[in-house]
Amino acid sequence: MEAFVSRITIIAALFIALAQPSSASSKGDTYFDYLSRDAIGADEFTAKHPTWDGRGVVIAVLDTGVDPSVPGLLRTPTGKTKVIEARDFSGEGDVQLERTKRTLEDGIALLRTETGVVRGVDTLSQKAHGGVYWVGFFEEEALERSSVNDVNRNGTTSDRFAVVAFYPEAGAEPLVVIDLDGDGEISDERIRPNYRVDKAHFSFTHPDPRKDQSPIAFSVTIMPESERRVEFHFDDGGHGTHCAGIAAGYGLQGRAGFDGIAPGATLMSLKIGNNALAGGATTPGSMQRAIAYASEWAKEHNVPVVMNISYGIGSEIEGYAGIDGELDTALAANTLLAASVAAGNEGPGLSTVG
Repeated sequence: MEAFVSRITIIAALFIALAQPSSASSKGDTYFDYLSRDAIGADEFTAKHPTWDGRGVVIAVLDTGVDPSVPGLLRTPTGKTKVIEARDFSGEGDVQLERTKRTLEDGIALLRTETGVVRGVDTLSQKAHGGVYWVGFFEEEALERSSVNDVNRNGTTSDRFAVVAFYPEAGAEPLVVIDLDGDGEISDERIRPNYRVDKAHFSFTHPDPRKDQSPIAFSVTIMPESERRVEFHFDDGGHGTHCAGIAAGYGLQGRAGFDGIAPGATLMSLKIGNNALAGGATTPGSMQRAIAYASEWAKEHNVPVVMNISYGIGSEIEGYAGIDGELDTALAANTLLAASVAAGNEGPGLSTVG
């Protein structure tokens, strides 16, 4: 009964999107004014019930993405990884793959496709089953309109990074090697599984290690055979990471006690906003896929999932947008699913909550 009450209480708290800053910080630190847990009674509640801090609940952030490298989004109070899933349903981070096999040219082993060449395949510690590789390229130029269009901070926005996916055995999980320094050579790169397997993030690297300060963290979902793509997840808008910290941050900015409303909760980042489009636009398709994913995940793991959904529809009669119906249907069909939805940025006035 206590666990049930805990989950319901945390879900109710999350429906208050932003706590109002208190007039004076009780902790003597102005940081706590920016995220005041006591304004809605969260401090008092967790002081009485220390383990009722959101643990056992997953918060799915449907937004610009969540950066899992940010201090405060690394671990829960019990030491678990905070961001347990990282998916991009917007298409912004998709890298299309071509099927190829190793070839020798002038005695050098290569992977060649119509769009590029990759060296160093023979040095990999694991080989592709049947010698089949899927190769693509992550292009900085695709992020031209994004706020982060120089992913390795080398002063140019036209770099390309080879992406090589393969299956080590028949029926095994796919793996990927990413040319993080953009030199066309993968012998010096790590073999990576899907993020959901090892919860590891990475960044692209500057040619000069002294200047290696990548602005954001990346993770991948590998789908070579089924969809012929690798999905790169990253937050190049900041809004999703900001919301994740409010909802479930623990020790934000490395400050003890500087927490979100439910610091014990874990997070799923389900990116729906394409920040290479105007305003980080979302589409009904990206939201539908993210909502369906959250719902299926909740059923599969038998864990409550609270969706924190940030999107806006201008000049819309409340409740009549197509995505409203999709969300209503999903919530009615799954008692493990709850939703907290943004009210938009318009108003005041009739039909300005969209």
